[in-house]
Amino acid sequence: MTTKNIVIYSQNNCPFCDIMKEMLDTIGYNYDIINVKENFEALEFMVSRGHKKVPQLYANNIHINKKANTKEYTPLELKQLID
Repeated sequence: MTTKNIVIYSQNNCPFCDIMKEMLDTIGYNYDIINVKENFEALEFMVSRGHKKVPQLYANNIHINKKANTKEYTPLELKQLID
């Protein structure tokens, strides 16, 4: 298995971010969390990519979650998208 650089752009008190983190925990992936409310450069990155909400998930600099709602994913589907 290739090492993945997984990053979640998130913010505090975001239930959808928590769901995404739980799914990544379930499938056994390590990830970094970047809080866009505390990191202006991360917020600029999101805006430059056209993202308007969190969470946004990137694996090896590739945007993963393109559905409108985190709840539309299953852990297995998320794993397949990352792999």
